[in-house]
Amino acid sequence: MNARPGNVVVAVRNPNQLNHLKQVLDKTNTAKIDIVVLTIKKVSEAGSGEHDLNLDQVFTSDIAKLFSNVVSLAEKAGKHVELMVVPGFDPHWAIMETAQRLQSSLIVMGRSGKMTSDEQAKAFGNAWERLPAPRPQVSLLIINPDPSEKRYFNLGPHPPRLWPEDIDLLHRLWLELSETGPGHKLHHRDVVRVALQRLDAQLHSSEASAVKRDVVAETTHGKPMDSEAGQPVIASSSTPPDPASRDY
Repeated sequence: MNARPGNVVVAVRNPNQLNHLKQVLDKTNTAKIDIVVLTIKKVSEAGSGEHDLNLDQVFTSDIAKLFSNVVSLAEKAGKHVELMVVPGFDPHWAIMETAQRLQSSLIVMGRSGKMTSDEQAKAFGNAWERLPAPRPQVSLLIINPDPSEKRYFNLGPHPPRLWPEDIDLLHRLWLELSETGPGHKLHHRDVVRVALQRLDAQLHSSEASAVKRDVVAETTHGKPMDSEAGQPVIASSSTPPDPASRDY
């Protein structure tokens, strides 16, 4: 595998559903960023263990047809792609572990027929948490059958996207606290840190039930976040970043 760090992993499964790959091919400058097309050969939990599989057990006729369609799309786009088959019992873990090993920056896949985009992102987030340290900074892009519908998630720790009213509240608290003593030494991040420390303390105290009720109420009645398994970076707008504008 000759993929350079920062590559894009495109997960594929159905030879007739490769629209997400086509979008990546159209948008990616492969002179700068490599594309790795990955499919997971589902095996039993025992089969994903210590015993190696034969080549014909991994590279089946179905995968051959899948990759034939992949290569055809890549040739039409005039782009080179790396092809990869990974046997695995848990596809989310297999994709995430491969992305870590390849030092990928982005995972792209189509929407699952069995899970919502949020559920897919949650499964990848759980897999990310299981990775050995150092865990990578990697993002997930889920492209729905309608090419205009995309969901973008950052996996692992990252700055949250704040609503304008949250930023206004933070600024108001900073102003009030600045006037009570710290003055110019107080920064907005100091206010956030104190708030998080107090929340952490309350969550592990007799006030835990009240904290959890407030959190549930916020998720029920607050504004829905577009990328809850991993929010986009802090923005002053309620509109999430458009992944379509990114040069993959």
